[in-house]
Amino acid sequence: MLSVISNLLGVIFIIFLAFISKSLNNLFKPIITLEAITIGIILGMIIKNTIGVSEKIDKGVAFISKYFLELGIVLLGFRLTLSGFAVLGFKGIVIIGLHILITIILIIFLGKYLIKCDKIFTAFLAVGTAICGSSAIAALAPIMKDEKKAPVTISLVNLMAAIGVLIYTAVGHLNFLTPWQYGFWSGLTLHGVGHAIGAAFSLGIESGEIGTIVKMTRVAYLAPVIMVFSIFSTTGEEREKYRLKLPSYLYLFFLTSIINGLNLLPFDISDYLGGLSSDLILLAMIALGLTVDFSSFKNQGLKGIILVVSGFLLSSFLGLAILSAL
Repeated sequence: MLSVISNLLGVIFIIFLAFISKSLNNLFKPIITLEAITIGIILGMIIKNTIGVSEKIDKGVAFISKYFLELGIVLLGFRLTLSGFAVLGFKGIVIIGLHILITIILIIFLGKYLIKCDKIFTAFLAVGTAICGSSAIAALAPIMKDEKKAPVTISLVNLMAAIGVLIYTAVGHLNFLTPWQYGFWSGLTLHGVGHAIGAAFSLGIESGEIGTIVKMTRVAYLAPVIMVFSIFSTTGEEREKYRLKLPSYLYLFFLTSIINGLNLLPFDISDYLGGLSSDLILLAMIALGLTVDFSSFKNQGLKGIILVVSGFLLSSFLGLAILSAL
């Protein structure tokens, strides 16, 4: 019963922050274009690092950041069409794979030979930066046989990703990238699913849709990448134990995209569900903002901070280089 109340308090608190975010968005629209998602993340980060988050609502924050985000992603499929995936094509899938491969290699090289960070921390950071943030790190942790370093790396990655959303939003409004390019860049380079999608939608629907498609394609690379790491880190028997399954929301996202693309639901219903996805993702991004603790940077030490920031910059500029070559 107490758990239900804690979840409910957290949900109510985040809905209240979402209302404030939307109100501020409408208020500032004549002056500056700031989407409610960006405002919500900033609000969450300010609250977390000033007055803090009460334990009474902390469970609700965790609940929303996970389940509302996953449900929002699934329903987001009702805003996409099969033609969107067709635009990505085989070339796009290969480009995403190359970006992941090069990012992992560069971060491991930096961490091992130049910055000289712990090899487990470096591996976690490489996979988290290249694919899907904390989910990728959590999947890799049992294979690397050192799960104690995972929470610290996850905290740093989430903090860098949250800051990244704000940086990307600012860059997007400089207008040197088209909405399609900006969405592709966000989906290709930002760490977590929520961060990438949140940043992509900060420039509008067109950028948000391509960003979602690119990011979900990136997530699909998680299984083969983890299997490659397991080949070098485990024995044959252990490899079978850690054979990875992709997250269920990824399959459901593709399913809803197909349903929408084939017009299997009345337009009013699919339009409502697609709109609901935006609200769920807004709530999830506010919740993620409420989990960002700036002290994570201080706790890791200078080498760890340098590697996290370097990994972010490498991924971002590599993404821009790829876009310029398209």
